[in-house]
Amino acid sequence: MKPDMIYISAFLFFVILASALLIHPVLADENTTVPNSTSVGGMEIHTITRMENQAGIIYIARGDDYTLSGAWDPVNNLKKEVSFWLFGSYGSLAPIYDQPVDVNIENNYHVYLKSLQTGSLNAGTFIGVIQFTGKNGIKEIEYDAVNEELSSPFRAVQSVPIRGDSPSGVYTKLLTMIRNLDFCDDTYRLYEIRVEEPWISVDDSQSNGDTKDPEVTLHGETNLGPSNSLIAILDLDKQVTAAKLKEATKPLKIYEYKDANHPRNTWNLTFKTSTLYPGDHEIIVKSLRFNVETSAKFIIRDLWENPTPTPTPVRVIGFPTTEPTPPPIPTPTEVPTPPAVIIQTPQPTTIITTAIPTTVPTPVPTLIIETPIPTETKKMFLNAKPDSPLGKSLSTMPISPIIPITGLIVAFLVLRRRNHE
Repeated sequence: MKPDMIYISAFLFFVILASALLIHPVLADENTTVPNSTSVGGMEIHTITRMENQAGIIYIARGDDYTLSGAWDPVNNLKKEVSFWLFGSYGSLAPIYDQPVDVNIENNYHVYLKSLQTGSLNAGTFIGVIQFTGKNGIKEIEYDAVNEELSSPFRAVQSVPIRGDSPSGVYTKLLTMIRNLDFCDDTYRLYEIRVEEPWISVDDSQSNGDTKDPEVTLHGETNLGPSNSLIAILDLDKQVTAAKLKEATKPLKIYEYKDANHPRNTWNLTFKTSTLYPGDHEIIVKSLRFNVETSAKFIIRDLWENPTPTPTPVRVIGFPTTEPTPPPIPTPTEVPTPPAVIIQTPQPTTIITTAIPTTVPTPVPTLIIETPIPTETKKMFLNAKPDSPLGKSLSTMPISPIIPITGLIVAFLVLRRRNHE
């Protein structure tokens, strides 16, 4: 091989090596792993195990201001350059792609979502992406708004067009480029952002158990941010004047949640019941800004403790879950009284005798049916010998007296007729 060819080959080798180092100077120092993917809110979320991606769940009320905060990691990121991306159903809001985020001196970043922005979003699940520059300090994926594409500062990396793509499609392309470890060492953090309609709830109540000066505390939650305030109104329907309504109204503070596993802001209200009359009461907790409210009904009854020596009313408070139901009333304990001195005075006994009338039974008419008693028939016997067969027969034959009489009459009439002839 000629010396000129050797020099030319060596020159080309150093040019290619230098180009590779300029494209990705820290690529050889990185420990990479295989990414996996999950699905949140119908969108695919790619999780790379070499970085903390899933930062938690955030709840935002539509139309409310919200600040998304986090810590910038100086170990894995060379420059304090942070960007924010939001993917979801924007409604009337323009897409938020590659929005710059400042990092303060305490290495904390804050993304400020204004009420006009959150009010334009549709209720639903969104994905927020916080993008960091990585160890090389170069932001390797950017949003080109003019050409509507995802681009890179390196000429060897081809831009990815996103014109006409849905937010879910843009999100997928962004994550595909970030996890392409051949040219990108950017790190990112994911937030699941749930946009909801504003609401307030009453979740619990408790009493201090003091019978002389009872005190009750209500606890509740809301998706409104701590920059908002609430008011509590006692027995709104019973306040007949503006002055009385003002006395029955109390401002409430919203506290930011402390438990990352239950990211719900809270509020509480403490009030005394010793000045309240027995009966049904209602407390309304309301947000004037968002015109949302909730209510809690409770019942106060004056019961009696063991009245020794003087009866003392006990204030009993109950919070019905659905319909107001009075609490059970225990049977009052009777006050023991000293034995009485009884003086017995003999009283004359008056005996009143009252004649008891004798009841004479009224005769009941009896229906008598007379049955004729048969008359014994006398027997007449013909003059015949008793020993003869005819005599034995006739001696036992009963002959009624009417027969001989009838025969005599007939014989008399016959003889008389013959005499006239």
